[in-house]
Amino acid sequence: MSTSVPSPSIAAMRDALRQGGPGGASAAIAAMMAAAAARPSSTNANPEGDKEKAKEAANQEGQDDGHEVDDDISYTPYKPTKLKYGRNHPDPVVENATLAAVAPPDITYNLAMPACIIDEGKLSNLQLEAVVYGCQRHMMDLPQAGGKLPAVPEVMAVDGGDTKGDAKNPPKGVKREPPAFRSGFLLGDGAGMGKGRTLAGFVVENIARGRKKHVWISVSSDLYEDAKRDIRDLGMGSYADNNCYNLGKLPYGSLVGGSSASSSKSKKKKGKRGKANAKTITGNYDEGVMFATYNTLIGKSRGGTRLEQLLEWCGGENPETFDGLIMLDECHKAKTI
Repeated sequence: MSTSVPSPSIAAMRDALRQGGPGGASAAIAAMMAAAAARPSSTNANPEGDKEKAKEAANQEGQDDGHEVDDDISYTPYKPTKLKYGRNHPDPVVENATLAAVAPPDITYNLAMPACIIDEGKLSNLQLEAVVYGCQRHMMDLPQAGGKLPAVPEVMAVDGGDTKGDAKNPPKGVKREPPAFRSGFLLGDGAGMGKGRTLAGFVVENIARGRKKHVWISVSSDLYEDAKRDIRDLGMGSYADNNCYNLGKLPYGSLVGGSSASSSKSKKKKGKRGKANAKTITGNYDEGVMFATYNTLIGKSRGGTRLEQLLEWCGGENPETFDGLIMLDECHKAKTI
């Protein structure tokens, strides 16, 4: 028969509590402190081993949560596989090995930009590849919800413009063309790839296709000069100097219908706060690149907002007349509008 013998510290606590009174309680507390001090330390003699175990546990937890560990990411050198022209990019470029396992789509688009841009290497093969795939994507229209275009009611009309018809010759039903929404293109190149120069390449290509108006939205007004520089470097210096506008520096008013000699008379319209001037701004803005920042688009005055001013320049109530580019640099900032 075995008998458990209490340790000296536990026996001391019991004796102190049996004494009772404040003195006994103080003695019990002192005995507890002595027992804690006498307890052997739990510090591991191998701290490096603990660190390794903690790291392994953290990696295992990251894998269980579906997050990849940085050490497992590998990169491979990148060069265009379907584009067969253009000079190599001046700096080495890599891509994620997972992305490298996916073959890019075939190229069906033919560039219309001046050949000197390609021959002189003003755009590298990587930048040209982005322009080609982007313009190729812009030639496609997005389907509506459910994969079908919305139903459009028939417009009754007959040859000669007679919409009444008669019993023998009822008016013919002519279906209007449904609205088309062009596909977009996301350029996800990393820092140092020259995305500004690539956007300038998009502008030059669309100008060569006869599209006159383009919108370039970015995060800072300082980038306006950078945009002009990139267009100028592609051999369009005169265009950059005369046809690139900073919306934030222009007065409020209509940018459509103005002239370089004189402006039309101001028109007045009633608003919530009375009368406001909707004047036409002096100048010729019939074509060019309209640069703006995301903060500029939320600006307003008594005559309207910057966004309304830009939408009017892009066609207003006839948006189908606008066939140019809408480029959102640092597009994650677009949530502010």
